[in-house]
Amino acid sequence: MPEFRSIAVLACAAVVAFSMARCVAIDLRERRIPRLYCYAIAFFGSILQLVSLGMRSLVDGAVFGAFSVLSALVLNRLLSREGSVDAIGGGDIRCMFALSLATGSCAPVGFAACFLCAAAFGLIAGRRGRGTRKETIPLAPPLSLWLVCGLFCPLYALNF
Repeated sequence: MPEFRSIAVLACAAVVAFSMARCVAIDLRERRIPRLYCYAIAFFGSILQLVSLGMRSLVDGAVFGAFSVLSALVLNRLLSREGSVDAIGGGDIRCMFALSLATGSCAPVGFAACFLCAAAFGLIAGRRGRGTRKETIPLAPPLSLWLVCGLFCPLYALNF
């Protein structure tokens, strides 16, 4: 039985990683994150959490995901102006929820890494004069950092 568990964890992690890589490639090229890959991250990430860390981790991720989605929607509402583009797009929000499920209890670590990186990039782009309020930045690359930090967080925590 332990062999099946290891194979399931590796297979789910591979599907989640591949789906996130596709999200990054498409977001960089087309400035959108497809639903299909978000659904794959959510589904296989949930299985990954259940098999590796259990139901508690999955529930923690779902609660944090709901918090992330609500925060993004409130931020969009606060920053929206007539005819303006949302600060965080719908695909980004969907991907945030999927990543919360995939990273479970470590979702806050991934969230922090993701948005610290995105904020640094935004500040650097703004100082160089490249960024304007009308431009959007692809959020999938920083979201991939969420996945990496969120998946490796339990391995790091076990060493202490």
